[in-house]
Amino acid sequence: MSTITPIGAGAAVTGNNASLNPGFHASTAAGDFVVLYATIRSSGAGDVNVPAGWTSLVYSGHHRVMGRFYEAGDAAPTVTFGAGAAGDDTIAQTATFRGVSREMLTATAASNGQANASAANIAYPALTVPKDRHLVLATAWKQDDASAYSTPAGFTSLGLTSTTTGNDASQAWYYQVQTTAANISAGTITVTGGAAAISRAVLLALKPAATITVTPQDTYPPRVLISVTDLTLGDAVEIYRVVAGERTLVRAASDSSVTDPAFLRVDAELPFGVPVSYVAVVNGVEYTTSPVTYTLPGGKVALSDAITGLSAEVVVLSWPERSYNPQSSVFAVGGRNVVVSGELGMFEGDVELYTETTSSAQNLKTVLANATQGIVQFRQPGGYDDIDSYVAVTSYQSRRWSQDGTDERRVHQLHVVEVDGWAPALLARGFTYDDLADAYTGLTYANLAADFPTYLALAQGDFS
Repeated sequence: MSTITPIGAGAAVTGNNASLNPGFHASTAAGDFVVLYATIRSSGAGDVNVPAGWTSLVYSGHHRVMGRFYEAGDAAPTVTFGAGAAGDDTIAQTATFRGVSREMLTATAASNGQANASAANIAYPALTVPKDRHLVLATAWKQDDASAYSTPAGFTSLGLTSTTTGNDASQAWYYQVQTTAANISAGTITVTGGAAAISRAVLLALKPAATITVTPQDTYPPRVLISVTDLTLGDAVEIYRVVAGERTLVRAASDSSVTDPAFLRVDAELPFGVPVSYVAVVNGVEYTTSPVTYTLPGGKVALSDAITGLSAEVVVLSWPERSYNPQSSVFAVGGRNVVVSGELGMFEGDVELYTETTSSAQNLKTVLANATQGIVQFRQPGGYDDIDSYVAVTSYQSRRWSQDGTDERRVHQLHVVEVDGWAPALLARGFTYDDLADAYTGLTYANLAADFPTYLALAQGDFS
C-alpha cells in the first residue's frame, strides 16, 4: 500500500513588500506535488496572489497555501502580493511530496485555520482528518521575528523563516504522513525570541494518490485482474480498457461510492495481439497503465464465456460472410419506390468450427449449452479482422470429419447473431473457493496466510 513520501523543502525567500521567487527542492521530479506557503505581514489588509499554474488550497487573510504538480522544466513560481505597504515583510517557501492525489487540484482540502490576538506563542486549531494515509500540514505565522518555533507533537519541521528586512515577521510549517486517520487536537507552538504579536495558524490534510495495477492470470484464454488501491471510502471509481485510443468500461467496473480501499475487477474479455492499457478514473482523476500486448496461446480462436469462465479452443474453418439486414419499409408512391431505412444494424451468419479431439468438441458443446444469457465471445490471436465479436448461437450442428469411428475430428456448424454482450452488471469470474481448496489440499490456513498475508494479495492470487 503506497503512502505519501516527503521529498524536502526548498530554500525560503523573504522581501520587504516585494514579490518572491522561491525555488524547488533539488530532488523534485515530474509528477511530484509541490506545496507553496506564502505570507505578507499586513494581516487583514495584505493579500497573497496565486501564481499562474498554481491552485489555492487554503487562504486565511494574508496567509495562503498553494499547490501544483511539477512537470519537467517548470520554473520557480513568482509570488506577488497585494495591498501591502513599506515594511510589510513577505515570506515564501516550497516543499515537495510524492504520491499526493491529483484530486487536490479540484477538491477542497480538509482544513481549519484561526487568527490569534497578540501573544508570545501561536495557538493552532484542531483538524478532523477524513481518511487514512493523508498528509497533514500545519502552518504558523507571527507578526514579529523569532529565533525558534517548537514542533507540534507527531509533526516534522519543514523550516522556520524569520526576517527583519521590514517591520519583522516569521513563519514555520510542519508535516506528518498518517497511516491510520488520527484527528489533530488544538495546541500551541512555543515561540522563542521576539515580542508578543498577532499570529495565524492553518492545518490542512491532503489525500494520497490511488494506484492501478494489472496482474495477468494464468488461464485459457488469458485474462487480467485490475486492482485500484489506496482508495478512501466513498470514492467514485471506474475502470476502462483502452485499445487504439477507444475506451471501453471493464465489466462491472463502476462504483459511485466504494466501501473498501481496494477495488478489483477481472477483465476476461480483452483482445489479443494489440496493445491494451487501462485507465482508472477516481473522482474524476485518471490513473493509467502502460500498454501491454497479450498473447492468445495455441494460435487458434478462443470461444468463451467471461461470466462463468467456460471456454473452448477452436479453429474457424469457414466464416464466409456477415449478413446485415437493416429495418426498412418500401412504399410505392406514384410509380416510384420510396424506402425508409434504419441503421445497418448487427450481423448474422453461418460459421464452421473445427476441433481435433473429443475433449475439444465436448468443451465447445459445454460452452454453448451453458453460455450466460446464451452469449459467447469470439477472440482471435490478433492480426486479422472480422472474428472478434459477441454472438448468440441460434442453431448448432456437428458432423464427423470422416466416417471412421476412431477419428475424433469434428466440424461444428453454428448460426450466429451478433449481440452487445452480457449485461453490464454481471461480474466476470475470477477463482472460486473450490480452486482455492484444490491449490491447498492437505495444507492449513497458516500455509495460505504465509503465501497471501492480506486479503488484497489473496484477491490478486491465481488459483485457476
